Order: sequence, then structure tokens, then C-alpha cells
Amino acid sequence: MPRKYFRPPSVLPTAVVRYDTSAGSNSPADVVTVDGKLAILRATMQADAAGKLPPFLGPEGTDSLYLKILDWRGQVQGSATSISAWDEEYADPAEGVLVAVIPTGAETKVSAGAGIGVTGTGTTGDPYVLSSTVEAIDGSETKLTAGTRITVTGTGTAGDPYSITATAPDGSETVLTPGTGITITGAGTAASPYQITATQPDGSETKLTQGTGVSITGAGTAASPYVINAAPPDGSETKLTAGARVSVTGTGTAGAPYVVTATAPDGSETKVTAGSGVNLTGTGTVADPYVVSSTAVSDGSETKLSAGSRITITGTGTTASPYVITGTAPDGSETHVSAGTGVTITGAGTVGSPYVINATQPDGSETKLQAGARVSVTGTGTTGDPYIVTATAPDGSETKLSQGTGITISGAGTVASPYMINATQPDGSETTVTVGAGLSISGTGTVGSPYLLLNTAAVPDGSETKVSAGTGISVSGAGTVASPYTVTSTITQATGAETKVNAGTGISVSGAGTVASPYVVTNTGANNDGSETKLSAGSYMSITGSGTIGSPYVITNTTPGVSYNGSETKVNAGTGISVSGSGTIASPYVITNTSPADAGFQQTMVVRGTAQSIGTAAWTAIEFSAETVDVGGGWSIATPSAVFIQQTGSYLIFGSAGFASNSQGNRGVGVRLNGAASYIALATGAATSEEWFGSVATHCYLDSGDYVEFVMRQNSGGSLNSATAVNRFGVIRVA
Repeated sequence: MPRKYFRPPSVLPTAVVRYDTSAGSNSPADVVTVDGKLAILRATMQADAAGKLPPFLGPEGTDSLYLKILDWRGQVQGSATSISAWDEEYADPAEGVLVAVIPTGAETKVSAGAGIGVTGTGTTGDPYVLSSTVEAIDGSETKLTAGTRITVTGTGTAGDPYSITATAPDGSETVLTPGTGITITGAGTAASPYQITATQPDGSETKLTQGTGVSITGAGTAASPYVINAAPPDGSETKLTAGARVSVTGTGTAGAPYVVTATAPDGSETKVTAGSGVNLTGTGTVADPYVVSSTAVSDGSETKLSAGSRITITGTGTTASPYVITGTAPDGSETHVSAGTGVTITGAGTVGSPYVINATQPDGSETKLQAGARVSVTGTGTTGDPYIVTATAPDGSETKLSQGTGITISGAGTVASPYMINATQPDGSETTVTVGAGLSISGTGTVGSPYLLLNTAAVPDGSETKVSAGTGISVSGAGTVASPYTVTSTITQATGAETKVNAGTGISVSGAGTVASPYVVTNTGANNDGSETKLSAGSYMSITGSGTIGSPYVITNTTPGVSYNGSETKVNAGTGISVSGSGTIASPYVITNTSPADAGFQQTMVVRGTAQSIGTAAWTAIEFSAETVDVGGGWSIATPSAVFIQQTGSYLIFGSAGFASNSQGNRGVGVRLNGAASYIALATGAATSEEWFGSVATHCYLDSGDYVEFVMRQNSGGSLNSATAVNRFGVIRVA
């Protein structure tokens, strides 16, 4: 039976089904693909009483062609008893039919994400409806807690913004605790300042430490003055150290004088060290003279070879086991690829295991926060564990005290460990000194009349140090400056001839060993020229030459036709990575991270480390000099005062700055929007005689293209510099 294809009008999404039919039987099912979806089409043909199939589109009889249309899940989506719009030339009831899959919309699946609700089934009668489940952000979700001397009012919304006010310290927060000899009255305020009074010293606060030959008694007071006594010398303070061939006994006193004894040389004091190829025996004495002999027997193993990159060396270099040098071909693993930030690398770089480079998605932990003074930071910066920045209240330790002359300070300045200030006002006269034997004293101990101590004991002249002559030594003189001790050796001077050197195998010795005729030791063995070192060529290597200076070994790589250009190293692109190039010098591999950055996230923090002049009675923007963090590209040195918003959303904005000391007028800091007189945060206060510092923080919804500036104002009557250490400004997108 002939076959024919059929088609419906072009307005229907269709597919062709082809099959054979016979009278009185059902057609087999066919599977087709329509618009990318799998459908099963079943056609049933019913025969008339004569066993003939009815005309496909004709009016005869009541029998019809029934079509059941199913979707990819097997569910019935529609049926038809006739398709009257088809062309007659394609309507052959003995062949097949052309039918359409009817999509309903339910096959498209929509899943709800964070903050999104989904209802409906996706059909025409019950379409999908997407709605946001996130509550609107109005600023009240940002919580502020008042610290010491800080009050916070408002709820943080646009209609009721937070107002942060600082109360000035009055001095009572600095706590002083009296120390020894100190009394303190008053409360530390301007109306009742601290009054610190010191008690009179009695001399015991002056401490004396006794040195060698000195003893100290007493407490240093008028009732118990210090008594200093010096011990007379006995000769033991003169120290003697024994040198080479000299021994020293005794302590140097009259009862145990020093005895210095010299020992005669025996030749062992002359040291000889055996070098390479030399054997040394004996101790150098007359009874056991040094014997020097040659041990050099060259077999080639003394020539050392080290294997380089892709080179292996076997053998020991001797005639029996010559060196064999073999080169290994590269396989790509010698090319090393290191993973950078946000990238992982697997594989060995070979053809069988090429490098696979994958980029890792940032999760917020790559943004680093560092806690400053009185600030703590917890969390890792991720969505599940965000950063929490907490400020700690001052506890008094930030107030620094430096002690001056006559003042000592202890404690940390806190309530638990307050500062303790002690004053001393001695003039020296309260220290009483009583001299002992061998000393005289004059003066009162003050700056104008200091104590003068004189040693009235007999001055040692050296004769109290006794020196006795030992074996081989003679001593003359009395030990004084005029007649010093002269210690002379009476032993015959060594000339070197007493050291004996005998010639061993392959060695000749000439000379007498004296300065005028020193020993000359000569190697009389055969000379080595390098040819005794043997080399054998391994794979891909050839060797020429004999190994001598005149004909050195030449090692050549003979690998025929092999040329490595880098393309043998394979690099495959992983997730978020694209790879271009062939790996050669002319076309190197270029590895690109194709993962998009965290869309819409912005974190910008800028600083200024130098003073900027601020005019009087006008808000002035700080021109920052450097960025510490700029994720999203919000700041440029071309517009140093502005941080630009890259994506519409909610932002946390904060900054701090200070003025140089000036007590005239008021001070203020704030955040200005788009350069106009539109301020989204302000903080003001009265000037003091010290440097003035201010800070602001706010939460604001901004549009892409907006920009914010940190501004300062003062009305001292003239220009005033900003402080140099605290000019900081930050913008972070939070939603």
C-alpha cells in the first residue's frame, strides 16, 4: 500500500505522523516531538459493515476517525472527530493523519524563590500569579543602642529619623585614687576640681644598692641613717687567666699568691689536617711524628653529576659502572598552574588528565572588616552569618596621663583600676649618710651642696698582689708602678724542628720545619687528567670528547624531529571559565573568569589622611585621597568627594571626621545627596578648646546614578583645618 505524508493548516503547531492502516483494525501509535515536547498520538479507525474504511472527511455513514492527543505526561489534552480545514489532496483515509499537540501552559513550571509567592497552575483558566512576600524597608529595621553619654531618639524612618546626641564629659568620669604619701580632695569637675597633696618624705624612699667590696646598713632616715663601709683589697681582685702551655694556681692573696707555670712544647701543639686524597697518622711528637701519605686512587666516581629537569642519571662514573644520562620528554605536567582567589584547579596538566579551572562564586566572606579602637566585629560576612559591628563604650583607659619629675602613676584609669598619682619632693638633704672606716664625707646632700665621699684608706700600689715563680718561670720586680712584676719563661724557645714529618707513599718531605727552612710536602703520585671518568650515552643523547681539559665531554640531545611548543599541554574550561589560544608562544592560553560578579552589590570605603581647609559658615565636602574597599566601583580620584550609587536599593551610609582645636563657634558633619542642599544625615555640637570630632550614620533608599558626599561645617570666623586621623566615609548596599 502506498505511503503519503499529511499536513494541517499552517496556523496549528504540528508534527507529522506516518503509519500503515488496514480495514477493521487499529493503527499503531507513533511518538513525535512538537515544539521541543514529547507527545504520544493514538488514532483509531472504525470500519463500516462492508469492512471498508469511511472517507476521511466525507459525510457518508456515522463512523469517524477518532484522535486522542496526549501531553508528555500521558494525560489526554484533546480529541477530534474531523479536521475540515485540511486540503483534499492530502486526505487519503487509507494512509495516515497529521495532528497537533495542544499545550496548556501547565508544562511551564515556576518555583517561588526567597521573598516571592507563586499561585495558579499556568493554564489560561488559572494563570501563574507572582507576588512579593517581603515587607517594605522603612529604616526602622536598623537598630541603634545608646552608649555612655549618648542619647538616641526617633524610630529610624524617613518621617521619624534617628537623632543621636552626645553629652559632654564634666571631668568626674576620670577617677583618681591616692597613692602612698598622696591625699586627693574634690570631684574632678570645673566647680570642684581635684586637689592633690603630697606628704613630706623622710629619706627612706632613697634606695641604695651595695656593690662589690661595699656594705650598707641603716634605713636612710634621720633616726637610722645609711652607713656605707668599703672592704680593703687583698689581691684577689687582680685576675690572671692561663694561656697556651701556662697554668695558674693560687688566689692572688698574701696567704695564697698566684703561681704561674709554663709547660714545654712537644710538637703536638702543631696541628696538621688531612685534606682530600691525603692520609694523616701520628700526633706530631718526637715519639709519634706525623706521617702524611696520599690516598688518591681515581676511579671516576669522584666526578659528580646532578640530574636537571627531565634528565635521569644512572651509574657511578667508574669504568665498570659508567654514568648513563637519559632525557625524558615533557607530558604537560611540568607546566604549573596556581589557583588564585576564587579559582580552583584540578587535573595534572597532561593529555590524560588536563587542568580544569573552575571559578568559585563569592559569598560575602571575601569582604574583610577590621575592628578599630573600641569596635568589635563578629560574623563572617556571608548571608547566613553576616558581619555585626559593635562599638564599646569608653571606660576611662582612653584618658592618658604622663608622669613628670617627682610623680609616679599606676593603674589603668578605669573604675576597677583607677589612676594612682604619687608625688615626691625630696631635695637630697633628707638622705642621711654616715661614713664608715676608710671613708670621709662632706656636704649636705642637696643640689647646692652634694655629698662628697673620699676614700681615706691606704691606696693599693700593686705590691699587695703576690706572684711566685713556678717551673720554667722567673719573677722579678715588686708589683708596683715603679717596679712592676716581670714574668719570664726560662724554657728553651721552640723552633719548629722538634715537630717531625715523615714522607709516606706518593709523598716527599723536604726542609727542617723551622721558619727559615719550613717543611715542604709534595705529592709524587700520578696526575689525573679527567679521562678516567667514563660517560655512556643514554636515550636521545650522544657523547663526544675524552673528558680531558683539551677534549672535554660534550653531551648532545639527539631526539629526532621532536619540537615542543606548548600546545601539547591541554587546558579545559570548567564552570565559569573560558579558555582561548592554543598554548604556544604565538598563541598562549588565555583563561577568563566568565562568572558574573555579585550583581548589584556595592561596598565603598574611602579615607583622607591629610588636613583639608574648611571655610567658615558653609558646608564643605571632604575630598578623599584613597579607597580602602571599592566593590562595585563607586569612587574615583577624578571626583574625590563623591561616592556614586551603582544600583537602585537600600544603603547604609556612615562617616566620621574632626576639626583642629579652636574654641569659637559650632561644628558639624553630615551626608549630602547629589551636591544640592539636601542633607540625609547631620550631627552638630559646640566647639571646645580641644580637637572636635563628629560622626553620622544613616540608612537610605537611593537610585542608580545618585551620589553622596561627606560634608563639614564650622563658624569660627575664619578657615579651620580638618583633623588628619579620622576622615572616613563608607557606603554599603544592604538590600
